[in-house]
Amino acid sequence: MFIRSYITNNKKTGKKYTAYKLVESYRTPKGPRQRIIMDMGDLSHIPPMQLKELANRIEQLLDGYEEPVFKPDEETEELAHTYAKKAKLNMITASSKQPESKENSYEPEYEQVDVSSIEVSEPRSIGGEYICNESFKELGIGDMLKSLGFTESKIDISSVFCK
Repeated sequence: MFIRSYITNNKKTGKKYTAYKLVESYRTPKGPRQRIIMDMGDLSHIPPMQLKELANRIEQLLDGYEEPVFKPDEETEELAHTYAKKAKLNMITASSKQPESKENSYEPEYEQVDVSSIEVSEPRSIGGEYICNESFKELGIGDMLKSLGFTESKIDISSVFCK
């Protein structure tokens, strides 16, 4: 997801306005496509790098990740929660309005697989990272680093490196 800016003109006054929209990229058999999730109004007071953080945080919230990896500032977090709620509502109402077409209908497709021939490639682990993160919290390493003068972002980075 990303936030795209659109410049619109008021034909009567000739004044230019910048509107922002949350856009989602997705793949189809015909190639990548983009769809507008929602209009976000005027976000011109937010710097471009913070817009990317906002889009990433909204995507995390829509995917169910309540706790961010890197904690954004309070304004970004508040905006992300507000827009994530609106985006969920927009997605629900949009999906209920669309009639189900034959292309979107689900038909199960079954294949026979020899279970003994299955190999794992590039396995991923989450257990070790979880244990390290919980140990980092339980031992109070973050508080210790804070007392030594580390900033919140440096503490977040150090917790990632511990894993």
